[in-house]
Amino acid sequence: MIVLKTISSHNTIWRTVATAMLIMVLISASYAQQVPLYGQYFYNPFIYNPAFTGSDNVTNVFLIHRAQWLDMPGHPVSTALTLDGAIKPKKIGVGVSIYSDKTDFTDRIGVYGSFAYNLQIKESHNLLFGLSLGGLQNRVDFNKAVARDLDDPALIGGYQKSTSIDGNFGIAYHWKSLKIGISVPQIIGTSFKYEGSNTRTYYDLSRHYLASLQYQIFVNSSKDISITPLIMTRFMPEAPIQYDINAIFEYKDFAWLAVSYRSDYAIGVNLKLKVAKSISVGYTYDIITSSIKAYSGMSHEFLLGYSFGGTKEMDEELKKKYEDQIDSLQAALEAQDAAELQRQQEITERYNLLINVADSLFEAGKYLEAKEIYEKALELKPDEQHPKDKLAEIASLMGDNYQRAIAKADELFKGRDYKGARKMYEEALKYNPNDAYAKDRITKINKILELFEKRYNMIIKAADELFMQKKYKLAREKYEEALKFDPSSRYAKDMIQMIKSNKTGGEIRMTDSKDFLDEFGNPAAKGFYVVMAAFKSQENADRLVAKKGYRRLFNKVRGFHYVYLKRLDTYEDSKQLLLDKARKTATDSWIYILR
Repeated sequence: MIVLKTISSHNTIWRTVATAMLIMVLISASYAQQVPLYGQYFYNPFIYNPAFTGSDNVTNVFLIHRAQWLDMPGHPVSTALTLDGAIKPKKIGVGVSIYSDKTDFTDRIGVYGSFAYNLQIKESHNLLFGLSLGGLQNRVDFNKAVARDLDDPALIGGYQKSTSIDGNFGIAYHWKSLKIGISVPQIIGTSFKYEGSNTRTYYDLSRHYLASLQYQIFVNSSKDISITPLIMTRFMPEAPIQYDINAIFEYKDFAWLAVSYRSDYAIGVNLKLKVAKSISVGYTYDIITSSIKAYSGMSHEFLLGYSFGGTKEMDEELKKKYEDQIDSLQAALEAQDAAELQRQQEITERYNLLINVADSLFEAGKYLEAKEIYEKALELKPDEQHPKDKLAEIASLMGDNYQRAIAKADELFKGRDYKGARKMYEEALKYNPNDAYAKDRITKINKILELFEKRYNMIIKAADELFMQKKYKLAREKYEEALKFDPSSRYAKDMIQMIKSNKTGGEIRMTDSKDFLDEFGNPAAKGFYVVMAAFKSQENADRLVAKKGYRRLFNKVRGFHYVYLKRLDTYEDSKQLLLDKARKTATDSWIYILR
């Protein structure tokens, strides 16, 4: 805020000076800008807060030049040169700053010396105090003032300047990646006096209050990439509060990209690069967002930085930092190596187990099973020779086995043992899964067997009917005919054997199974039943069942209950049971065939 006090007997003098000062107020004070406005203060916090003097433990030199609202006549131009460093690491810092701030017909130059003290509260917790004191010269070129009366006594002085002392106090708190700062520029509240003929004009400096908060966030384990959000507020009595919101992206202490929002003013975009080991350059461009954007023109700022020196203690800290990073990486590598060693041990154990199983199968002649296990073992250790040799040996053996299987299958096919041939062709496919010849033969056999099955069932049905009519000779011929279509049929063979050599001395009967129910009322199963007795009365049948532990069938067509000893699947077995056991209990027992 700018306070003007004019004492004069001439109203025209007041109007002249007031008009000139009003222009200055409109341009330089509209954003509470008595304190020069810089955009790259996050790289050089010392420029606003003396508590950060020498806080980096290296000597920093920064040159900052800012040009604002370039399309406006007499636009603000600010230049600052700062130098600060630590004379006692982590304890005492000193610095010097020089700045020039020019707006239209006013400009000022300030030179300050700074001192900072770091009070360590406890490990990693630091409270920093800083004070800047210096001289400030404020100059006004009244020749540039626009006045109605060019003979006004106040304009006779032309170019005038006034010098006074100025100061800045700051305090900051630093804990790990957190920094909080408060500073009070122009803390003395200096007043400048300008005198003309019968006129005195005062230009007052108001205290400003600045507060900042920032926290550096590392986004990777090596801590060479980070994001730092930073908020700064500016306050001056009788002026609106202004705030900045910044986000600074840092890459390997080499490149920085920052985006800033300054309330009611602009959005700033900044890029900073380290062009040499100790030299960095930065540039900021402001995108004006306030109501003056239509006629203000562009605003930009340049930065040149140089860092040098440092202390042995800092070198040790850097050494320790890098050693810690190396140790961390080494530990990670060792953990990775240990995990890999463990994995390789598990693979070896699994591989040895598979090889032992595969070798056992190979020795037992189970080549197909062994081949599958050897292939799994080879997936675990592709460079091992043993499974490769065994797979080659199996391939050779399987080739021989294939030829033998095909030869046997062809022989059975010619002999019309189609089921046997199909089995051997299927065996051949195990050794050569893509063999078209074996596949074609199996397809033909399936069609033949399908036709044979239909013919066999028709012949068996006719043979059973002849058997039930007790035309045993004709039935036998039909059973023998059925064997031509299914040589392995156990049923046909049993019936032929039963007809040829029946020595039971009792009847052999056959009937349709669908006429019978078991003792639970369910359809009776097909087979050979050794029957002990038949009853019209269920009561009598149940009495015998309970007494002897037999079972019961019911013929729902004839209404008879048959008590039987056991149901069997073959004639030979049923005949043996009849002779060995049933006839010794009931001499008139017989075999009942349910079809």
